Amino acid sequence: VQLNDTQVLAAGRDVTHTVNNLYASANLLERLRSHCTIEATHESETAAYSPRCKPGTRKTILADIMLWVTSSPEPHDSISMALLWLSGPAGGGKTCIQREVVERCKEQGMLAASYFFSTRVAELDNSLKFVATIALQLCVAFPGLRPYVEEEIKLDPTLFDKSLEIQFERLIESPLNRQSDVGPPIPHKVIIIDGLDECRNPQEQIRIIYLLARALAKRSLPLRVAIASRPEYDIRSTFDEPAVAAVTHRIKLEDYGCDTDIEDYLIDSLFEIRRKHPSASNIPSDWPSRVEVKKLVDKASGQFIYASTFLKFVNNPRRDLTEMFDLALNFHLSSPGSINPFTDLDLLYTIVLETADVDLSELKMLLHGIMVSDGMLGSTSNIDDFFGFNPGTTDRMFCDLHSIIHISPYMDHPKPVQFHHKSLEDYLQASHRSGKFHQSLSTTHKQMLQRCVTNIQAWHLHSLGTQPAPRDSVERLERWNENNVELSRR
Repeated sequence: VQLNDTQVLAAGRDVTHTVNNLYASANLLERLRSHCTIEATHESETAAYSPRCKPGTRKTILADIMLWVTSSPEPHDSISMALLWLSGPAGGGKTCIQREVVERCKEQGMLAASYFFSTRVAELDNSLKFVATIALQLCVAFPGLRPYVEEEIKLDPTLFDKSLEIQFERLIESPLNRQSDVGPPIPHKVIIIDGLDECRNPQEQIRIIYLLARALAKRSLPLRVAIASRPEYDIRSTFDEPAVAAVTHRIKLEDYGCDTDIEDYLIDSLFEIRRKHPSASNIPSDWPSRVEVKKLVDKASGQFIYASTFLKFVNNPRRDLTEMFDLALNFHLSSPGSINPFTDLDLLYTIVLETADVDLSELKMLLHGIMVSDGMLGSTSNIDDFFGFNPGTTDRMFCDLHSIIHISPYMDHPKPVQFHHKSLEDYLQASHRSGKFHQSLSTTHKQMLQRCVTNIQAWHLHSLGTQPAPRDSVERLERWNENNVELSRR
């Protein structure tokens, strides 16, 4: 083959042009990469060491989530709604579940992207790099998107300084729509988002939910999105908005009993810890007893973080295993100077309680009053009446604490307001653990007795006809009289 000088020159220009294009493309993608945080994804170094669901546990809830993931989109079918909200109490294991869902979606080729918010890792407690990180992963999941994403970055050098909504429209919605217009339909895949409540700014939480819901509603985001979070007020109220609720399938972690899973997790883990311990030959083969394991499960009250924190503490080859076990099991009876096996759990409770922007003395009165009354105070409106608060005070004070306090919507519930976890009681009762949220038992009893006496007097004066019923019906006053007498006897 013979080439003249003109042909060689033209070929050289083509090669140079191609190389320059590749270089420019690489630069554009690198700009996108520089505004991402890989640490937030399922492939990060942190993710490699993160806890997973123990094989064989969480079967029902995982099956329900995967049914939603794999179901064919059908209008007006709740199971096929494109947005999933997995909500649950603090320490319930939502992140472990989301990581397991990620792995299952990867195995089935259905994972589009992931983002794990966290207050424990730098840059993961805000939405600054959220859109760019999702967009980069989508370019990998759908290679056809890359030219459109690069074009948006090239056209607007200031794109990464603009609002969350503009970035989402330019880097995710527009490329997906353009790819759908010229190519085959976007494959059925899912974006996994975890720990939205750990994005510190509530307004950013709300904006993320809204922009995803709007995009899914108008089908400009031809994917599915699964969000996991605690049921904090701003998130909860946003998902209750009609426009968001219309595209959302909800799964509540507390609807799935997990005592058996926690028991299996504890038994298997303790067996492994004993097997690997240097003094394993001196530890009885029937250790720990079934009674002790049952006691642990009862203390966990559905809280996987309690079980994992317990195991982390006892798993120390340089200490006597049975002594460490007994210390952790009976820690609520320990003196203030004792080593604390539940530091991580205490930190979680402190962080959640710190979010309640309310009067501290009233909050302590409520928390400790509910604890000692064992559900006898009734609904939030009854609690307001008992403590002499203005109507709605208890609901307002607890609006950010639904991840640790269960408030039933049903009036006939035997305990309408109660703690999600028994470990919260141990935390509140120990001053060296709960700090400013602690209140002595004697102070609580005194407060409760004073309120009982006040309420009984009010009922008595009303029964004599010398005082009108204080914003309440005669029936409620009579019921309160019975409860107050019983509480005062305690």
